[in-house]
Amino acid sequence: MCDTSSVSAAQQSSLQTQIQVSLLVKQQSAVKQLGAAAVEMIQAAGQVGKSPDTGKVFDAVG
Repeated sequence: MCDTSSVSAAQQSSLQTQIQVSLLVKQQSAVKQLGAAAVEMIQAAGQVGKSPDTGKVFDAVG
């Protein structure tokens, strides 16, 4: 009986490790996507600043 519980504990530990690794991979992917989006926004903001006629006329009334 002791051998069975040892095997079960080892399998449970292995499964828990696999789940943790899977979650970390998904988290890493999400962080990469956020980083890519941030870079894209920064690049777009840089392009807006370079656009001709930027900031010459501002209509706050609409």
